[in-house]
Amino acid sequence: MLFLAVFCGFMAENQREHMIEHKREKQFVTSLINDLRLDMAWLDTVANSASTKIQNIDSVLLVLTEQNKNDIPVKTYQYLRRAEIQVMFFPNNGTITQLKKSGGMRLIRKRIAVDSMENYDRLIRRLEVRRAVTNEGTHDFKEAMKKLSMAMICSDLFMIHRFWVKRSSHKISG
Repeated sequence: MLFLAVFCGFMAENQREHMIEHKREKQFVTSLINDLRLDMAWLDTVANSASTKIQNIDSVLLVLTEQNKNDIPVKTYQYLRRAEIQVMFFPNNGTITQLKKSGGMRLIRKRIAVDSMENYDRLIRRLEVRRAVTNEGTHDFKEAMKKLSMAMICSDLFMIHRFWVKRSSHKISG
């Protein structure tokens, strides 16, 4: 009788632990889905920002290649300033980090779900490397744009100076 009572207690405890783990699995999956929804919304923002940046760079190139005069329109500077804006993607990876560090991946019963989570985590880590490269490229672009802007300003000042020198020499000799 004692053996049966201990055995039934063990079975009840085992069943309770399975129910708790199943509940934790559902909580983790729900939290992960919420993180993914936030990431998708933020990725839309990042994609729109990148598209706007590309359009501004294209506009600058069009203005510079179509320009027949010695002066550069003010809108070129505006396009350049807008092209410097870089919206970065930072994932909501708290749930997946917690799952990995706490050993919670073992709670997920479907292997395909675990594989998908691991693939997503690898993609996020690749994206972090890409972000570092993008930051470097954006910095280089900003430096190049500063030099181009300074060259344009110097060119404008030189043309203004030449105009005033010509006008001054006409007044003196005339």
